Amino acid sequence: MTLKKRNTTSTEQDSNYDKFLKELSIFDIRLINSSCRLDTGADKKMRTDKRPVPVRHLISTEYELGEVGDQFFNASVHCKFVIQGEKIKAKPVSIDCSFQGHFHTESAIQKKLAERFTQSDLRLVVWPYLREFIQDMTVRMSIPPVVLPYLSRQSN
Repeated sequence: MTLKKRNTTSTEQDSNYDKFLKELSIFDIRLINSSCRLDTGADKKMRTDKRPVPVRHLISTEYELGEVGDQFFNASVHCKFVIQGEKIKAKPVSIDCSFQGHFHTESAIQKKLAERFTQSDLRLVVWPYLREFIQDMTVRMSIPPVVLPYLSRQSN
């Protein structure tokens, strides 16, 4: 008689992940790095045209799992935000920032579940922090505040 190696089905994986999410608590979320740049020449050129210059808001995010302990893990997001003229290559505003979350669970952490959370659901937790940071920084640059949508449509 040969024993077959049992594969974990997606239903079992989902139930393990659901249990992981129910036990998960946010200990803290903190800004760990930031830089902002306002190119006043590009900003002036875009503001002084006779017609408003159409702009694009470009945003990219990278999520990374950090330290994993018995009942905690760290996960971070690095965000790059740029305002760019559509017809001009000028980029009057660029903002880079990184946030790190520290999370606790009730039972021992499986690294693959923490990685899954980091790559799929961390964005739901940190997006409000990114929105607020970018809006606040654009106001502090004395330009019209940039208000990002309630939720990122990015898949990364």
